[in-house]
Amino acid sequence: MKLADGDGTELTSFPLGGLGLLRLASVATLLVVVVLNGAFPSVRIGPFSFFDIHVFWIAGLLLAVYLLVHRTSIALSTPFVFVCLFVLYAVTTLFWTVDLGVSVRAGFHVVSSLIVVMGLSSLLRREDEYPLLSASFLAIVSIALLISFWELWSGTHLPVSRLSAPPYADEVATSSVYLNRNYFVFLLSTAVPLATWSLLRNAPISGRLAATAVLAASLGMILYNRGRAGLLASSLSFVAVVVLWQFREKIRLLVPTWPPILTSSIGLVSAVTLLLPQVTSNPFSQSSSFSIWSRWQLLEIAGNTLLQQPLGYGIGTFQTAAAWSPVETGRIVSPHSWLAQLAGEVGVFGLCLFVLAYGTLVDQLFSLYLEGDDEYALPLCIALLSFGIGSIGVGDPLHSSRIFWVILGLGLSYLHVVGSNPEREPS
Repeated sequence: MKLADGDGTELTSFPLGGLGLLRLASVATLLVVVVLNGAFPSVRIGPFSFFDIHVFWIAGLLLAVYLLVHRTSIALSTPFVFVCLFVLYAVTTLFWTVDLGVSVRAGFHVVSSLIVVMGLSSLLRREDEYPLLSASFLAIVSIALLISFWELWSGTHLPVSRLSAPPYADEVATSSVYLNRNYFVFLLSTAVPLATWSLLRNAPISGRLAATAVLAASLGMILYNRGRAGLLASSLSFVAVVVLWQFREKIRLLVPTWPPILTSSIGLVSAVTLLLPQVTSNPFSQSSSFSIWSRWQLLEIAGNTLLQQPLGYGIGTFQTAAAWSPVETGRIVSPHSWLAQLAGEVGVFGLCLFVLAYGTLVDQLFSLYLEGDDEYALPLCIALLSFGIGSIGVGDPLHSSRIFWVILGLGLSYLHVVGSNPEREPS
């Protein structure tokens, strides 16, 4: 297979072969199942039910067979180790959870999300496979967008959407394959960095036109669905990709060796965000700014939980903790941020492991970009960073969808393939 830039000049040529095509088809299938999961009906075959869970155990079994047969080693990196430790600790909270049934379900989700991460990390083997992978991801996002346009045209919604039944049936919004519009907006804001990058790099004209269409449609749907967090995340992502693409050399002159600035920043912002509601009253009005007011109250509950139960109440139990709390939230009990969710559910230790996994990955991806990587280190880094803002609009950002885990897996796989390449030299 050959790749070419806009004027048709051949950039690279690589043979995929039968196994290579099978690997890429497996990755594309995994992305379809994960991102468009809500479009698939639940199935029941004997004891197997809940399509969104059991299909990942099947994927895990196939992945294990593949690793045993075709891989002599598994790529390890600091972020990947922290991800595994985080999932292990999250499952360990089952021993002291306040709601075992909820925690078992959330534990299944976290472990199956780790299967997604490991699948993406293990199946992608070569840097030159990423243009096809990026195109596949944007194509899947395009399918989600087409479903949302169908919603606009027909006035109907998929069964998975709460817009399909009262009391939300009269809401003017689209949710595509997700429960509500916020999850859909979250997906679109995550795709913006990759679409923006496709416009900047030497992609074929057809690729740039497709990226422009995805970018315009994504921003349009974010605005239509009134996704404030998604709009902020998308806008900052677009600006960040363009600015960092233009000023990479100047940044390299200022910082020849990239230190763990982003990890430290994420940790500091997390600590300050949890501390503020503990030391000052809510500055927002419940009547005029209910959305922001309620999120402040939820962060107060998360901070209280850290003080009362430093180990966390158990994976998936934030809503239980919020319902028990004397802090008023206007009957909103979903965490509406990854920070509140993790602080309440897995406590200090689990939150620190997640921040280390998240932070070290974005730091290492940005370091790759500064060292001369012109492929996907930058957009993946920015997509991961946008999660911190875009997830504010999502009630349950880590358990009710796997959007974040997909980007995490793509980032880890790129780091393993490119960062470990002995032939790659900084430009």
